[in-house]
Amino acid sequence: RWINSKGKVLMNESVVKELKKYIFFSSIGEFIREIGGLIILIILLVIFITNISDILDMFRSEDNMLDKIIGCVMVLFPIFGIVHYCLVVSAPKRIIRRLEEEGELSNVIMDFQKGEKLFGDAVRVGNKYIIGKGTNCIISYKDIKQIYQYIHKTNHFEDYRSLRAYTNDGTKDICQLPRNGAGEQTVRQLIMYICTKNPNIKVGYK
Repeated sequence: RWINSKGKVLMNESVVKELKKYIFFSSIGEFIREIGGLIILIILLVIFITNISDILDMFRSEDNMLDKIIGCVMVLFPIFGIVHYCLVVSAPKRIIRRLEEEGELSNVIMDFQKGEKLFGDAVRVGNKYIIGKGTNCIISYKDIKQIYQYIHKTNHFEDYRSLRAYTNDGTKDICQLPRNGAGEQTVRQLIMYICTKNPNIKVGYK
């Protein structure tokens, strides 16, 4: 980082890019799934565009309401999907911009670089902020109202578990945790540490 003529601290561009990548990108497998989903949506949109005249004729016809409903789904699904993807991709940039406006980016960068890495670097625990990998979560301890370990199961089998927090902006999964209770002691220690930063935090589901 360096200081400009007005005395404002500026962040090294490479460090900010590293932070953006960290909060957006969790694993190569997830990245491939996201890209694969986007490609499918684009293919569907191309199919819609190339068959636009037939689809419009279907909407103009007065019979077969079911075909019209199916047509609407075919049109809206790829459009909403692509819009959602664009919002997700642009989230890190919006987060960084908000932190800059609040004057907190330097504190976040410090916690990102010097914070303790837990669970295979799935989360970085700093002095003021906790930063989740691939979750778009940069949360100040003072904004956390409740925190707990969330476990999702399907047919009694555990799919995943996460460190979930209820904040001023709603419920957020900060990071994924090891499944089936692995690292349980570290999870408890992490929650205790977060509570030392904000004694008003409620621990548990209720």
